[in-house]
Amino acid sequence: MKVFTWKQRVVVIGITTLMVCLFAAVGYGIGLMLGNWKFAMTVAALASYPFTQWTLIKAVRRLYDKENGVEMQE
Repeated sequence: MKVFTWKQRVVVIGITTLMVCLFAAVGYGIGLMLGNWKFAMTVAALASYPFTQWTLIKAVRRLYDKENGVEMQE
């Protein structure tokens, strides 16, 4: 049994990279306004973890259901 398909792996890597970069950019912007961009960017990157996990769960579940012909659940 395959745990992840290649498509799911690409989704996981892509979403993780996107979320960390997005939060780091927001943290950088906030840090510039506050005068300490390194600290703000670090906090934002760490804060991205729960949002990344939530997004990954939704995306992989949706992709899995689509690949296996399962009705969409809410």
